[in-house]
Amino acid sequence: MVEYKVPAIEGLRMSDIRAVKRNISMQHWAAIIADRNTTDLTVKEYCTRNNLSRNSYFYWLRQLRQEATDSLDFK
Repeated sequence: MVEYKVPAIEGLRMSDIRAVKRNISMQHWAAIIADRNTTDLTVKEYCTRNNLSRNSYFYWLRQLRQEATDSLDFK
């Protein structure tokens, strides 16, 4: 069996890899949501035209909003 090593993640813990993956997903969905906001399409229309799940769209919209509010300092 051939073992492949990926230099970018070699030595990282699984929690670090998950954090990187989540960050990439959040950036990806932030771009999708920003793109949708530049159109006159409803979310349903946009998702249909781009083969996206409405559930995924709203899930990531909630995640991004939560991340934004968590990063604010309300002290």
